[in-house]
Amino acid sequence: MGMESPNFKNEKVKKIAETESLDKAKEFETEREIDLKEFEEKALTFIEESLKEHPDDADKIFITEYLAGLDSDRAWKLREEALSIKSSKWLLKHPEQSVIGGLAGIDSDRAWELREKFSKKVANRENIADSLAGLDSDRAWAMREILKRQRSFGEKWSTVPNSDYRAMLKVETRIISGLAGVDSDKAWETREEYFGWDDLRGAVIESLAGLDTNRAWEMREELFKNSEKGDNEDMRALANSLIGLNTDRAWEFREKLLKNKANKNSIVASLVGIDTDRAWEMREESLKDGSGKGWVADSLVGLDSDRAWKLREEFSQNDSVVLAAQSLVGNNTSLVWRKNYKK
Repeated sequence: MGMESPNFKNEKVKKIAETESLDKAKEFETEREIDLKEFEEKALTFIEESLKEHPDDADKIFITEYLAGLDSDRAWKLREEALSIKSSKWLLKHPEQSVIGGLAGIDSDRAWELREKFSKKVANRENIADSLAGLDSDRAWAMREILKRQRSFGEKWSTVPNSDYRAMLKVETRIISGLAGVDSDKAWETREEYFGWDDLRGAVIESLAGLDTNRAWEMREELFKNSEKGDNEDMRALANSLIGLNTDRAWEFREKLLKNKANKNSIVASLVGIDTDRAWEMREESLKDGSGKGWVADSLVGLDSDRAWKLREEFSQNDSVVLAAQSLVGNNTSLVWRKNYKK
């Protein structure tokens, strides 16, 4: 029987290490990394070709929000092109905000240089917080602390005006929800600190995305038990907490949410990285009613099947390049698919 390596993040690799051998686990992990690299290159080719076919400054900027985890030269070229765009149009005046948000999951020096370059502007705080999603490094935690200090402007929560409170809350929400998939002691200390806050409890639940541990399930069940039925913030947060989970327990919980009248599209969006017939049935139902394209696009993140690529082509041709890009490697909220990626 092999020994589990603490460096293995993929659950299947961990299981192989525990039940078979370390060598076999390493072999599987190498294959997984090759598969992931191939998928990333395929995704970038799709984006590049789509932009050539439909050149548009807005698309060039907004697709960068959906380059989470991509740290290759090709991905950085797309970011640099977006940053070079100068426009008087209000929506296109600050391309750095899209670019920064799309740095989620990237802990390289190159990414940190860009974060630090734009971190001095108060207007960029939410985007900087988004860019820290999935990161558990000392550098990421230090930046979260800096954002918190900027948030409070040196004041106590009880003394700031309502408008400042709302702005501070947005930053705090993104910091907490960005812990999705992070299972460290520090992440759990943060969750437990804020779970009792009415305004931040939803963000805490969303940060459970990708986590299939008993600790995570206890927190989900506690919120579910105390939530009202219907399409409300608690139900949406609980749906988001299931992103990337394909276990029996996760599917049972989705059924519970649907019985409690949760928004069906929010359940569909949680199917990130799931390529089963059951998941596709839900996607197709969502597409039929005409309101679910964005949700379905979110759910396609990380999928390398012919079925997924065909739908992306349809999005690119009939809707927008950005919608198609949204369905590839994802953003700060869907990053957790990477943990368990394997063709």
